[in-house]
Order: sequence, then structure tokens, then C-alpha cells
Amino acid sequence: MVNLSIFHLSSFGGIPWTDLPIVIEDIDRIEVIRGPNAATYGPNSFMAVINIITKHTAQDQGVQASYRAGTRDYHRGMLRYGSTSDPVRTERHSSFSQLLRWEHQVDNDQSIATQFSFQQQRVDEDFISDNINIKNDQLSERIDFEIEHVFVPFEQAWMIWGVGVRRDRFRLPFYISDNDDKTNMQYRVFGNLEWRFLDQFTLNLGALFERNSYTDPDISPRLALNYHFTKQQTLRFAVPRTSRIPVLGEEHLDILQAIPSLIPVLGKSPNDLEAETAITFDVGYLGRFLEDKLLVDMKVSRQRFRHLINIPDFTLNDNKQPVFRYDNDNTATMLSYELQLGYRPTRATLFHFGYSYVNIPVVLINPLN
Repeated sequence: MVNLSIFHLSSFGGIPWTDLPIVIEDIDRIEVIRGPNAATYGPNSFMAVINIITKHTAQDQGVQASYRAGTRDYHRGMLRYGSTSDPVRTERHSSFSQLLRWEHQVDNDQSIATQFSFQQQRVDEDFISDNINIKNDQLSERIDFEIEHVFVPFEQAWMIWGVGVRRDRFRLPFYISDNDDKTNMQYRVFGNLEWRFLDQFTLNLGALFERNSYTDPDISPRLALNYHFTKQQTLRFAVPRTSRIPVLGEEHLDILQAIPSLIPVLGKSPNDLEAETAITFDVGYLGRFLEDKLLVDMKVSRQRFRHLINIPDFTLNDNKQPVFRYDNDNTATMLSYELQLGYRPTRATLFHFGYSYVNIPVVLINPLN
């Protein structure tokens, strides 16, 4: 995410790290939120959330420009252009994004905000493979609009709720054997209540309801409770459920021609994939000691995954060519332990220790032969 705007590609998912419309000079800070939390951060917040927050316009006045150049036709700047060409391959990448956000503070107890974002990535590629001219043009586009309302429903509580709509569109003629655009419309309603009671407990209760063009309607609830048994020590319990909708590339995959230098096998989607789901049980502890110089952060987590999308096996078509197919039949259980220790004896000195253990035994319903 960039400023709470999701940057997953609508084609095959993932993040276009090299094409993100920001440079390092724009970044103010980066938030990393462990565990699923779709009720707060939106669809496909499956394992964790990374939110890159850029500097506010008020922090940088005037005009800024940067440009870097290196060997092998490397160029990068705040306005970026790149191209490569050689005797057998011509490839051009371009990306565009826009984020508009409006906030209104109604009074001390409530505010309203709307946000519109647009992202588009294009690839124009022509190359020769085995004396065959290949045109591998690609388009991935996302338009998202959201309205949210934050208010105080009663004493020592606040609530956020809202609605949103998203349109994903992509065009991958080689991968889906079709020149038409494929789209997915997603509609969502979300809410989260935070309530502090009895001076020692903080309750978070939220949910995300979403509907899209391909899978059944889905709800992702989240329940979390913090017990502050001292001012410096807190126990945390959380039980969220979340889901990941199949991306357009998984839903429409239909590779009819194998290209050794691009993808050596054929592929076919069943066109009826279900959303992947995960239920998580978290128990954590946070403590500060020695006048806040020592920080102890521990967490034990168990996650149960269902309907995992997988390529279980290859089959042969009538021409004896291998064809891979997605399925939805796999499950997995993940058990993890995390420990972080931080000790700051002076303002200029910090000692940090981190340890994590993850165990994921996977059950394959249709294992490889």
C-alpha cells in the first residue's frame, strides 16, 4: 500500500516494486502490520500489510528534481523514463498513478473522508523466439473509490465505517488467448469499533463485507482484546478471518502457445476458483521495563488456510504437450513464534534482538506425481 492505497496488480497479483510511482526521497515512513486485518486495511490483507507513507506537501516547498544515470542505459528520476532495445527484443514499461483524498473535520468527535485512486501499468514488448515474432503487450489497471466516517459512538470509544468500490481491468492477450479486456468489480462495506472499558481492557471489533464479479460474497470479521494489567505491560488476543480473491490472471489463464524464452508450458484456469481463506489465533505480550529502556514483544500465532490456489500437476493435451491447471483443494496450518527485544541505554545507543520461527506443514490433495 502507498498512503493506504492498494497497489496489487490486478493481473497476477504482487507488487510492481520497480514501477511504484514514488522515489525514496518521497518516503516519510513505512508501516509494517503483522497478521491479517481486512476490516481495517481492505481486501487481500492476507498475511501482513506494508504501508508506505509519503511526505506531506507542506513538508517540501518549491521545486525538486533528481536524475540518475548509469551504464547499460540505466536512468531514474522523479519523472522517470526508461527504454531498452536490442536486435531481438524491444520492451517499454510505463506506469501512472493518481491519489486524491479529501478530509473534513465535522467536530471534535467525527470526521468524513473520501479517497479516489487510479493506477495503471503498461508493458509494450516485441521479441523473436524460435524464429517466431511474439507481441507480449500487457495492461493492468485499478480504479478505487472509498468513503469513510469516523465518530465517537459513546464514551471511551471510537468507530470507523465506510463503503468502497473498485474496478480491476487487465489485458494479457498471450496469457489468456483473448484480446478483450477482463474486468472485476468489487464492492465493500467495512467497520471497526474500538472501545476501552474498565480502564484495563481495549476491545476491537470489526468486519469487512465484500462482493465481486467472480466469487461468492465474503465477510472477514476481526475480534481483538488488549488487557493492560499494568501501565507497562499488555496481553493481546486476536482472532481475525480474512480472504484473498483470485486475481484476474488466475481466473482467466489460457495459454495456448508455449514460448521457451517466456513460458515453456501451456496453462488453463478452471474459471471457477474460490477465494482463499485464513483464520488466525494470536496471543501476544508487550512489556516495557527499566524506565522504558527495555522493550519485550512476544507473539504466538496459529493460522489455518483453506482453498489455497495451487498448480498441482501437469497433464498432457492431444498433442502431448504439458498443460498446468490451477486448483483450489489445498489446505495448510501455520504455527509461528516471534520475539523482539530492544534495549536503549542512551538516546544514541540501541541494541535489538529478533527471533522468529515458522512451521507450515501443507496438505496436498492432488500432489505431484
